[in-house]
Amino acid sequence: MRLKKLGCVALTVFLLSQTWITGSCIGVTGETCTHNGVTYCTYNHHILSGGVGQYGSFRRYYWIKNSTTNDQDMSNFFRSNITEAVNKWVNTSPGYPNVTTSISFRETSTQKDAMVEFHGFNNPMSDGRTEHRKYDNIVSPSSENWGWAIIYLNPYNSSLTERGQTGLAAHEFGHAMGLTHQYSSSMQNKSIMYPYASRKMEDGTTERNGPASVDCQTINHLYG
Repeated sequence: MRLKKLGCVALTVFLLSQTWITGSCIGVTGETCTHNGVTYCTYNHHILSGGVGQYGSFRRYYWIKNSTTNDQDMSNFFRSNITEAVNKWVNTSPGYPNVTTSISFRETSTQKDAMVEFHGFNNPMSDGRTEHRKYDNIVSPSSENWGWAIIYLNPYNSSLTERGQTGLAAHEFGHAMGLTHQYSSSMQNKSIMYPYASRKMEDGTTERNGPASVDCQTINHLYG
């Protein structure tokens, strides 16, 4: 049995500067938290068991599937985008978005060591999706914590720009860590978790390819 398939341990941290609000979010079932007046939806504050690492002292790992099966071959698609996307989650300060988190992930070549796996899939109706898992079972992140996650990215969607591919990988990685969709139109220029490819940076024109400050603040809220 792989270590990552051990059961989940509940961990919730409440910060005085941030508030949990019980209620419904547009398009998702969950609770919200607020950061500097911005309302952010969560998976009922459920999380990745064991956390997202502790920068400088404790690292977690992700693994990229390489396969000779065409619909799962990630060796020539997305690898650089995945690396850039994860680095944008890890290196959030100093520099944009200037919010320090504990996130610490590095790629591993050993699948059993990974808490997050990246796989390819070919689905004309989807750019990407994330499965939250406990042992070998897919679980609902709104109902319970999960032990690991599989991210599926579609390398056959030619409509995505290079920056958009990085943004997609960063978006799905957010799901793996416990962030849900932010459907409010007010989040289009504020969050990598806005669910449409039209998500932008704060300038309203540049494609978003990494987390914003409110995304990082929510990670801190969930994991401390």
